[in-house]
Amino acid sequence: MLANKTPSDGQPQSHVLDAIGEVKVNSFSAAQLTDAGFVAAWFQGRLRPFLSAVSTDFLSCISSKNFSCDTYQVVVLALGRQASLMAEEQKQAVYTQFVRRFLSRDDLADPACLIKTTSSADWLEKNFGNFSSYATLEDLKSLNKNFSSFESLALLTPAQVAELTLSSGVLNNTNQISAVFDRLEEGDAFKNTEEFLTALSTAPEVPGISPAVRDVMMNRTFITIQAKIKEFEAPDWVAWFTVKLKPILPSFTAEMLVIITADINCTNYQVIVEGLGTVFPEMTLVRTQEITKVLVEHLKKFATLFSSPGCRQSISSDAEWLNANLGPFTTVANYSDLKALNVSGLAALETLSPGQKAELLFDPTTGALENVTVVKEVLSSILKSSDEKQLEKFFEKFVEVSKEENITYIRNVDVRDTMLNLTLTALAPNFPLFQTSDYELWFQINLVVLLASFRPSVLVVIPTNLTCDSYNAILKGLETALVVLPSGLKVELKSSIDQLLQSPPEDCTPPRPVGLCKETLVDETRLCQGVNSGQLEAQRSSANFSARLCNFSISDYACSSVASSLSSDEVFTLLTCKAPSGTSGSTETWKLFFQKAAGALEDALSMLANKTPSDGQPQSHVLDAIGEVKVNSFSAAQLTDAGFVAAWFQGRLRPFLSAVSTDFLSCISSKNFSCDTYQVV
Repeated sequence: MLANKTPSDGQPQSHVLDAIGEVKVNSFSAAQLTDAGFVAAWFQGRLRPFLSAVSTDFLSCISSKNFSCDTYQVVVLALGRQASLMAEEQKQAVYTQFVRRFLSRDDLADPACLIKTTSSADWLEKNFGNFSSYATLEDLKSLNKNFSSFESLALLTPAQVAELTLSSGVLNNTNQISAVFDRLEEGDAFKNTEEFLTALSTAPEVPGISPAVRDVMMNRTFITIQAKIKEFEAPDWVAWFTVKLKPILPSFTAEMLVIITADINCTNYQVIVEGLGTVFPEMTLVRTQEITKVLVEHLKKFATLFSSPGCRQSISSDAEWLNANLGPFTTVANYSDLKALNVSGLAALETLSPGQKAELLFDPTTGALENVTVVKEVLSSILKSSDEKQLEKFFEKFVEVSKEENITYIRNVDVRDTMLNLTLTALAPNFPLFQTSDYELWFQINLVVLLASFRPSVLVVIPTNLTCDSYNAILKGLETALVVLPSGLKVELKSSIDQLLQSPPEDCTPPRPVGLCKETLVDETRLCQGVNSGQLEAQRSSANFSARLCNFSISDYACSSVASSLSSDEVFTLLTCKAPSGTSGSTETWKLFFQKAAGALEDALSMLANKTPSDGQPQSHVLDAIGEVKVNSFSAAQLTDAGFVAAWFQGRLRPFLSAVSTDFLSCISSKNFSCDTYQVV
C-alpha cells in the first residue's frame, strides 16, 4: 500500500530501511534473490519510499546477497530512480558500497555481469545505471578487461573523459580528441568542457600533448567558452588562464587574444599575460612573435589606461610594469616598441633580451657608447646569466646594428677597452675548447669593432696550443680590423700582430732547431720608454718600503736602479706577488730585472722553493728569463754536479717548471749534462 502512495514531502530515515532490511531482506531465500519479479516487487515497489535514505550499512549488506545479474540490475535500476532524491554522498556510496563491491565479487556465476551485455556501453548502462559517473575509468577497466572507452564515450562524465584522455593515447590522435570534444559538446558544453579541463589540469601528471592535438583542443575549447567570456568575473579569469587552460595554453593564438582583450580591464589583462607567460617556453617562436605583436598593440592603444594609478598598483618601476603587462614576451618585442611604450631600457635592463641590450647600447638617447658605467652594467647583466648563449646572442645583434650604422670601430676608448676586456675575460675559460669556426666567429666578426683596443698584453688569454687554422683565424681577424683603423689607433693592434707572428704554433712554421738557445735581446731604452720609476725611487728609502714592494710593477723595477739594491728577501717578495700573475711584463722585462737583481736572485729563488705553492699559475716567460740569466751561465763542472743541478731544478726552479716553454726545453737539451744530472732534471 505504501509503495502505491504518492510520496510525502518528508525525508525517510535510513534506520527504517535498515530495520526492514534486517527483518525482511535478510530472510530472502536463494530462489527469491534470483527471481526478477520478486526482487522488483520489493526494491521497485515496497522499499521504494525508503531508498532515497539508503545507508552504507544497507548497501554493504545487499552487495553480499547472491543476486543473479538480472536481479542485481533490477536493484540498480530501483536505486537509480531515487537518485535525484539522494544526497551526493549517498549516490557515491551506492557506487562504492554496492555496485563496485557486487561486480568485483569473483564468486558470482557471471563475475561483473558481462555475459548478457552486447557492448561496453550496454554493460555500463545495465550495471551502473545512474551511478556510472562515480566510477573511475580505472575501475571500469578493472571490472571489464575488454571495456572500450570510446564505445562508451557518450555515457562517460567529463571527469571520466579526462581520465580517458590521460590514459589512452588520445593526446596524440586528432581524430580521437575530436570525438572527445564532440562528447563534451553534448548538453551543457561550457559546463562539460570546464569539468573536463579542471580534471585534466589538476591530474598529478599530464602526458605530453602533441601540438596538433593541442591545437584542436584549444580551438574547440575557445569556441565553447567564447560566448561566456563577457560574463567572466576576476576569479574566472584567474581560474581559466592560470589553471584550467594551462595544459593547452601553448596553442592559444593571436586571433584568440585579439578577441578576449577587445573589452577587458587591465587587471584581467595582466592575468592573461601571467597565464600565457607560464607556457611561453612551450610556444613556437612564430606564435610568441604573433602574441607579442597583439600585446604591444593593445598596450599602445590603451597607453593612458595602463599608465594610470589603477593599473599600476604594486608596480614601482619600468621593469615591474613590463613584467606585469608583457611578461616574458618582453624579450620578443622590438626595442623600438619598448621605447614607444615609454619604457626606459636601462631601468628595465634585467627584463631585456640580449639583442635588446645590444640595441640599447646604440640608442643615442641612452648615450651608452660614451658611458663606461652603462656599458659595464649592460655587459655584466649578460655575463652573470646562467645561459652561456646570451653573450653570443648579444654580439649577433651588436654586429648587425654596427653594420647598419656603418660603424667600423667604437670610438670611445674607455668604452671600447671595457667591452673588449669584459668579453675576452668571459671567453678565455672556453678558448681551449674552441674550434677554428669559433675563433673565426669571435675574431673576424663579433669583436672587430673593438679590436682597436687589442694590446700585446691581451695575448696572454690566447691558448699557446692553438691549431694552425685557429691561429690563422685570430691573425686574420686582427689584420682585418687593422686595415680600417686610422693611423693613430693602429699602434697597439699592430704590435699585437707582430708579437703573435713571432710565436706561431709548431705546425704553422718550421720548429726551432733542437739544441739551440733563444737569446732575448734587451733594449732598455725602448723597453723603459714611458715607464716612470720616480715614485719607486722616492719610496726606496722610506721606512715601510718593504710593505709597498708589490705596489710597483716589474717594469718599474726593471727600469730603475732600485733593482740592483734589492735584498734577496725583497726579490723573493716580488717573485711571490708578481711571477704567478704573469701580467707584469714580458721575457725581456723580466730578463732586465733579473740582470739588475742578479746578486740577490739565487737566494731569493731558494727561499721561493721552500714556500707552499700559490694558486697562481707561473708564466713561461719568467722561467725563460731565469734560464737566460742563470742557467745559461752554468759551468761545465756544475752541469755534471748532481747536487748542484738538483739544487736548481728540484729546488730553485721547481715553482716555475709547470709553465716550462719549448724554448727553455730546447735550450737545456743542448747542455752538457751527465747522465746522472740529466736524470735529475
